[in-house]
Amino acid sequence: MLKFVILILTLATLAAHAAGPLASKRFLFRYDDGQPYQVSFTEETVRWECVKGEELGRSETDPYQAKVLAGGVHFVQWVEADGTFVALAVNLNTKTVVSAGVSGPYRWFRGGRLVALPAP
Repeated sequence: MLKFVILILTLATLAAHAAGPLASKRFLFRYDDGQPYQVSFTEETVRWECVKGEELGRSETDPYQAKVLAGGVHFVQWVEADGTFVALAVNLNTKTVVSAGVSGPYRWFRGGRLVALPAP
């Protein structure tokens, strides 16, 4: 019985970790077009903020979904309050990010570099 309880607790711990592998992580995404965004994750939300350029100060906190594609490679998606759909491929190994999205008639697909930031 004790082995069964230990197994259940171990599986629950692994499931909780797998549910939010980006939780508590903060990044600066520097896109090739020059737009920098500070992005931070909790278990359930992503907070993004433009820190320079034409969208300076624009920010939002949204619920997100994420999947680990491979060790250090994550696929992330969310929908913003105005209906904008955002999808990211975040590669912690190569320190790169690819962003794609749809906002009304506007579409984007851009790459960039990421810098890990210390937790607040």
